[in-house]
Amino acid sequence: MDENMLLECKNLRISFRTINGTVKAVRGIDFSLYRGKTLAIVGESGSGKSVTSRAIMGILAPNKIVEEGEILYGGKDLLQISESEYCKLRGSKISMIFQDPLSSLNPIKKVGIQITESMKLKRASARKEAKKNYEVSKKHYLDYIKNHADAPLDEKGFDELTKMYQNKNASEEEFLLRRFDRITKEQISSLEKALSVTIDENAKKKLLDQKAHYIASREAERKPLVAKLEAAKKAIVDNHTDYTTYDLSKLNALTEVLLKSYDQGLLKRYKDSAVALEKIYSEFSSLDGDLFVRALERHLQDFLANVALCRDELALEKDEHVYTLGVTLKHLIKEYYSRKRAEAKAAKLAEKNAKKKAAGKSTDLTAKQRAWASEINTSSSTKIERMKHQISTFIELLKGPYITELDANLATEAIKAEAAKYARAFTDNIVTFSHPSTNAEITERAIELMGLVGIAEPSKRIKQYPFEFSGGMRQRIVIAIALSSNPEILICDEPTTALDVTIQAQILELINDLKKKLNLSIIFITHNLGVVANMADYIAVMYAGKIIEYGTVDEIFYQPKHPYTWALLASMPDLETKTKLDAIPGAPPNMIIPPKGDAFAARNKYAMAIDFEQQPPRFQVSPTHWAATWLLAKGAPKVVPPEIVTERIERMQKRYGGKD
Repeated sequence: MDENMLLECKNLRISFRTINGTVKAVRGIDFSLYRGKTLAIVGESGSGKSVTSRAIMGILAPNKIVEEGEILYGGKDLLQISESEYCKLRGSKISMIFQDPLSSLNPIKKVGIQITESMKLKRASARKEAKKNYEVSKKHYLDYIKNHADAPLDEKGFDELTKMYQNKNASEEEFLLRRFDRITKEQISSLEKALSVTIDENAKKKLLDQKAHYIASREAERKPLVAKLEAAKKAIVDNHTDYTTYDLSKLNALTEVLLKSYDQGLLKRYKDSAVALEKIYSEFSSLDGDLFVRALERHLQDFLANVALCRDELALEKDEHVYTLGVTLKHLIKEYYSRKRAEAKAAKLAEKNAKKKAAGKSTDLTAKQRAWASEINTSSSTKIERMKHQISTFIELLKGPYITELDANLATEAIKAEAAKYARAFTDNIVTFSHPSTNAEITERAIELMGLVGIAEPSKRIKQYPFEFSGGMRQRIVIAIALSSNPEILICDEPTTALDVTIQAQILELINDLKKKLNLSIIFITHNLGVVANMADYIAVMYAGKIIEYGTVDEIFYQPKHPYTWALLASMPDLETKTKLDAIPGAPPNMIIPPKGDAFAARNKYAMAIDFEQQPPRFQVSPTHWAATWLLAKGAPKVVPPEIVTERIERMQKRYGGKD
């Protein structure tokens, strides 16, 4: 796996049950999101863009059916983790901006409260998690030193190290200085704004004198704050004269032992659990059908208790099999019974139709029956096969790769290499539960965020309500909320749809700037290709639940291959096109009964007979560019894009030299 790949979606299929039938919203899509890059997902309404984004966030409607696929992030399949685990990811790792800022904000709460709300919630959970991780580390270390002489610290020394890092903090002084600098900057900005609109020379001179006097006085007031911060940092060093040596030698030695002790304990648990799980599984693995499922239900509690023993609570990267096996098995058991009921219903219908046929009556299905019959799902026997595969795979992993990896980790050089990374996590845990952010610090962070997203005088406007802001400013508030917990991934679900063109450009520019400043990875969802021309790195064109073309931004704009991509480009307004824009004829298909072949065939004037019969495979155009269209098949007629598209491509290539 590419180390720069942050999130990967594999063969994702999502449907929704409705009173009219099962809507096939997403039908087997694949894409990857890379660190610091922007992936744009473009398509008409109903193409499955927002469903995909909501699946990543874990906020799909209750009537969803996740038929197949994986969304991999941080070694986990997000489709399999529990809601409590998702709560740790939302906001802090993956955040989202929705279409309408007004509906995203509470009208009766001040914006400051709404920005700080998630930070306060995360503060409590982070402190609890850090305390738990520290206690687990301490327990394993104390167990280890009972039987090993290579421990660098005894129990008293361990507690002294903890106390040192509890005292090693100058956050209050840093906070006071940061707030002082922010207020100074705001006041100077206010004076400069007044200067820019003042015409009278005498008034200008007074303002310039006022600015100079203010800067001088603030510099004098700043010196004591800087002195306090330096004194606090010096006190940390004075309390531990061998502070630097202590950090580099004893702390690294300690973390080596912590890792070794934990890996040895984990190795024993893996081996013991593999034996116990094999014994339990052997009692019912040969069974099938209802007998297997009922036996698994009876043994599930004991089975999962042994699985829980294998959970590596300290690992920085957790393995998805350890953490999702229980959820997966429970889901498959539920799906098994659901399919059994559906199969029984289908059998009754088949028997009824056989009798009708024998009596010479029509056996044609109604539209609703056809819709329900079109539901693509696996049989009950396949569910059992999946259960057995999940269990046997986990046992094999315990017996093989997991143990092999731990043996490798116990090697001296491997432990030393990992110790530096683990030392930071260990000490961060101590600081996190010892020095949680104060309400004043959180409020200051909210003011900084409002300034970051371009809201003037944030210290004043933080006390205002959403209705006191314009549409563009409300969207900036929503962006500030999304960034409040420092996420790695930002999902923008048509964030400019409810805004006018001028404000759209400002918001797009803001998102681009934030991406560079904060090294964000962005999934940008839109129906307008023009919106992402200057901000996307990769573009996935989506239609009827499928990605039908994928490539870099240059490849999609300058070398489009799918007729639907041509249609989107031809319908995109610009300032220079003199001819009438091409509208896409017709409407997207009814996804309760998806088309047999290419979903775009009915609206595609270049469609061939095969388009109505078979779905096209992916044809690779370049290592980063592919399209699912029969026009790229060997022997297909040569078709060029519409004239309006070729003209635009030529014009842009002349202007930008082939770069968007």
